[in-house]
Amino acid sequence: MRNIWILLLVLVVGLAAYFTFFHGQSGTSFSQAEVNFALEDTASVQEIILTSVENGTPEKRQKLTRIGADSWTLNDSMHAFAPKVRQMLKTLHLIHVTEHLNEAAQASAEELLLRYHIRIEVKSSDGSEKTYFMGPQAPQGNGTIMKLKGASKPYLVSIPGWVGYINPSFNMSETNLRENLLFRTPSQKLASIQWSYPKSGKESQTLIREGQSDTWMLNGTPVADTAALNAFLAKFDQPVFAESFADPQYPGKRAYLADREADYIFTVKTLEGDQREITLYERTDNPSNMFGWVNGKDELLTIQHFVFDPFLVEAAEFQN
Repeated sequence: MRNIWILLLVLVVGLAAYFTFFHGQSGTSFSQAEVNFALEDTASVQEIILTSVENGTPEKRQKLTRIGADSWTLNDSMHAFAPKVRQMLKTLHLIHVTEHLNEAAQASAEELLLRYHIRIEVKSSDGSEKTYFMGPQAPQGNGTIMKLKGASKPYLVSIPGWVGYINPSFNMSETNLRENLLFRTPSQKLASIQWSYPKSGKESQTLIREGQSDTWMLNGTPVADTAALNAFLAKFDQPVFAESFADPQYPGKRAYLADREADYIFTVKTLEGDQREITLYERTDNPSNMFGWVNGKDELLTIQHFVFDPFLVEAAEFQN
C-alpha cells in the first residue's frame, strides 16, 4: 500500500512539474484563437505567399497561385510542382500545438522569430486570410516554433505521427517549387513515340499511328500484341517528372554532356503536332539516376531510372 501512495505522489509531482514548465504563469489551457493552426479547408485556398525574413528584413518571396483543382503557378511565370504544393497544404491542415511554452521559452522563441522566420500567407476563395510565422526547429527536437498573426505568443507545433519537422514542407527554393515536367501526353493524344540510341548505335524504334482510330505501327509493321501495347500506352496517362533540377549542383555539366553522344533520345508527339524530345545520359557516379534535359530548354535534370525505365521498352515487348 505504501508503494502505491509513493507512486501516486511521484505522478502528481511529475504532472505539476510538466504544467509549470510548459505553461508557466500564463495558465494551463490554450486559447483557440491562439492555437488554431490547422487550416481546415485546403481546397478553397487560392494563393500562398512565402516570404523569408532574416535579421528582420524580407529576403526572398515566392507566390503560388491556384489555376486549377491541382494546378498552380509560381510567381505568375511558371508552373509550380503540384506534389510540393499538396504537401504544403497537407502540412498546414495537420499541424497542431505540441507544447505551450513557459515565459522564459516564449521570450527566447520570440527573439528567434524576430531574427528569422518564414511568413506563410494563405488566401482562400471566400476572402479569408491566415498568416503563420514559422521559425526554426526547437533545440530540444520536439517541434517547430510557430506563431499565428494576431496571437500573443509562439508555440511549438508538429504533426501527430510524423517523424521529423514541418520546416521542409516550406522549402522556398525555386527549384524545389518549380514543376520539373518531362512530358504530359495522355495516351489518347499520342501520335508517335520514338527511341534512338546514339551512343550504342542500336537501331532506332518508332511506334506511330496516323489518327486516333488507326492501327499502331512499330517500325512499319502493325503491332501484334495489342494487350502489351495498351498496357504500355496506359503509362502515359500520368505526367512524368524529373527528380530535380541539377544545374546548381553540377555547373557546366550540361555543356559537357552536350558535346557527347547521348545514351537515349526519347521523343513523343501528339496528334495535334506537339512534340517533346528528351535527351538522356547514364551516370557512372549514380547508376540509379540519369542526367538529361528536355530539348529546347537549357536546364540539366536528374531523372530516376525507376521513373523512366518503363518507357524505354524493346520492340520485342509488342510482338507475340
